[in-house]
Amino acid sequence: MSDKVQIEVDESDFVKIMETLGTMKKKAPVILKNAINRTATNAKTNMAKGATKKYRVKQKQVNESISIKKATNSNLSAKVKSKGFVVDLIDFRVSPNHPVRYIGKEKKKRPSPKVYKAATEKGSQLKPLIGTIKPFVQKMETGHIGVFARVLNGTKIKQLYGPSIPQMIKREEVIADIEQKANEMLAKRIQHEINRILEGGS
Repeated sequence: MSDKVQIEVDESDFVKIMETLGTMKKKAPVILKNAINRTATNAKTNMAKGATKKYRVKQKQVNESISIKKATNSNLSAKVKSKGFVVDLIDFRVSPNHPVRYIGKEKKKRPSPKVYKAATEKGSQLKPLIGTIKPFVQKMETGHIGVFARVLNGTKIKQLYGPSIPQMIKREEVIADIEQKANEMLAKRIQHEINRILEGGS
């Protein structure tokens, strides 16, 4: 599956539009450009909604990952694409989401929580973060808070991540819904633009 949506009109549909316009067929490229670009903007919105419906990710993060390459009169094709790196695990749902605390008397202090839990998808249960050395939430000197795990025999720590936004969007059920809505929107926008021209619009 792809993490992008290509919005364009095939040759047979282009011919039909030209025939419908008759003497105003020269306006076909402008009509299609406008319809395609409006559809591309709508597809971007649906990408963000699709990702946030499935995953515990902020819509702002998704929006910032999506770019639109708009259609022109000479290139009647638009591309809506998500590009980005993996998302910090802490940006999903982590419980608790604060650094580990130690409770109890000095000689019997124990970590709280014993195990952190996390979930990246909505509707899924929190799962324990387990490993040879259990992952933990930590605030770094920079002020950044994340989920980390010790590596190289505990000598270093690495941050843990969830899926990238493009990975979320390219999920079959997510991208299929986006493409279906884009096709429906494109047909509506083309008809709207044709009607506007035929009714005397500029």
